[in-house]
Amino acid sequence: MEIQPIDELYDIGPLLGRGGFAVVHSARCRLSGARVALKVIDTARLSEDERKRVDREINVHAAVSREAHPHVVRLLDQHEDSERVYLVLEHCPHGDLYKLLRRSGPLEEDSARNFVRQLLLGLVFLHERNVVHRYARLSPFELSRNPS
Repeated sequence: MEIQPIDELYDIGPLLGRGGFAVVHSARCRLSGARVALKVIDTARLSEDERKRVDREINVHAAVSREAHPHVVRLLDQHEDSERVYLVLEHCPHGDLYKLLRRSGPLEEDSARNFVRQLLLGLVFLHERNVVHRYARLSPFELSRNPS
């Protein structure tokens, strides 16, 4: 079976963020027109242990994505070539909580309460499936709706 290049499947747009081994781009599926986030992991730079950890994370993300939850970003698809793994994720057009706070300053109490409630509902969903979210920072918490 021939592997179709990722740029034949998706129109890759601007960079949304970067981490240690990955970058995330905005993208559009050429078949459906759906807007997605495309996480590109450079597997050539990974040690064997790091690659195992990435594979485990992908498997967990795929398992919890079988059920949609409004407060958990879904893994929609994945692709791989000889140098990279591509994770097609649900697009959250309003950025992340960290960027919102940097842009807007402190939240009003009602807004903060609403965000904390959503975060807790997402964490409960994960914990009910025996998944622990170990990346407790504001930046991985994506905003799917306009917070205002």
